[in-house]
Amino acid sequence: MNLLARKFPSRRLLLNFEVKFKTSTVLCVKIKSNTQYREFYSPNLTKKYFINPSKSYCFESIQSRSKYTNQVEMKAQEISVPVPWGNVKCQVFGDPTKKSAKPIISIHGFLDNSNSFKPLAPYICHNDNFYIIALDLPGHGFSSKLPDGIPYTPKLFLSSVRRVIRHFGIKEFYFLCHSYGIHLSVLYSIVFKNEVKALISLDWIFSLPGYKIESYSDLWKSGIDGLIDIEDRETNNNDSAPAKTLTKDLAVSILMKYNNHLDLESAKILIDRALIVKDDGRLEFSRDIRVKQTVLMHDHYLDMAYLLPEMVKGIYVPWLMIHADPPAYGDRPAKITMDFLKKIEANSKTSIQYETFKGTHHFHMIQPKETAEIILKFIDKIKIKKTSKL
Repeated sequence: MNLLARKFPSRRLLLNFEVKFKTSTVLCVKIKSNTQYREFYSPNLTKKYFINPSKSYCFESIQSRSKYTNQVEMKAQEISVPVPWGNVKCQVFGDPTKKSAKPIISIHGFLDNSNSFKPLAPYICHNDNFYIIALDLPGHGFSSKLPDGIPYTPKLFLSSVRRVIRHFGIKEFYFLCHSYGIHLSVLYSIVFKNEVKALISLDWIFSLPGYKIESYSDLWKSGIDGLIDIEDRETNNNDSAPAKTLTKDLAVSILMKYNNHLDLESAKILIDRALIVKDDGRLEFSRDIRVKQTVLMHDHYLDMAYLLPEMVKGIYVPWLMIHADPPAYGDRPAKITMDFLKKIEANSKTSIQYETFKGTHHFHMIQPKETAEIILKFIDKIKIKKTSKL
């Protein structure tokens, strides 16, 4: 074992961290807090300097006030996980090098991004008991889009989550997910058994069990033609007259127009990670328009449909289910979801704790402190081993 690793237990984590993140150009990791400042240097160096300071990994627990609200804000470290089509971008909140810190994987909802968990992070990670890895799904946030002609599927999204978890070397963790991200956390739990130690779900709407599939071939047809139609429309739009110049304020108003679950502050937080600057200086939405169209098609959910029986019988871990009150998408989807959850409880070994929260579908962004209190009371009772290489 390296001499520094023996002298400083947290140094061993940092060595693993540097190797896992392939930081051959990163020779120093700094950890800061309100009360202390510590530096760890590569044992291969005789001098204390960076080769590439811009690629250093800093975990800062210094908390400030949000520029949009008076809520506490925690800085995150941006990490790129390489995948064959580009990168999956992640934000790491908290300090994974702390011995007490346990990993939480967070997956956002449909057309959102990892900033969905930014308001929650300082309340979950404030005492170094947890750190959060929040990822942008492919085609969302700052993650790479898929190549033209390739559809977004649940299996593709799940494989991206798997790539992130393997990249970080995490063996046991909690899932903290919102909306569509909950689909993926449930699927992961039954596909990759014995890794997930608890499910924390923020407003799950799962209508698939209430949908009767009469013709799989018709769904295939609509899915194939639908994707081609989307691509044709995008080509035609690019050839037409230039659209109205997009500004950040305009992007926020567009988001709020189509998502009435957000308030102004939470919309601004999501937009911070939903825009990119093009080479000519113009702004454009970062999300892939194909995500919006394909996820809304029934064909998209065929990957999930044949796993429904295993969902019913295959959940073995404690589960916290927090639902918005009133139901965000109406009574019928809420009833279908609840009936499915009751079926899971009756046929599997999971125990589900139900909570309701007065608020919208994005209550976790609008009222993060109150949401975190419910989560921490649940998660503090569940023990896991710290096995990651962070």
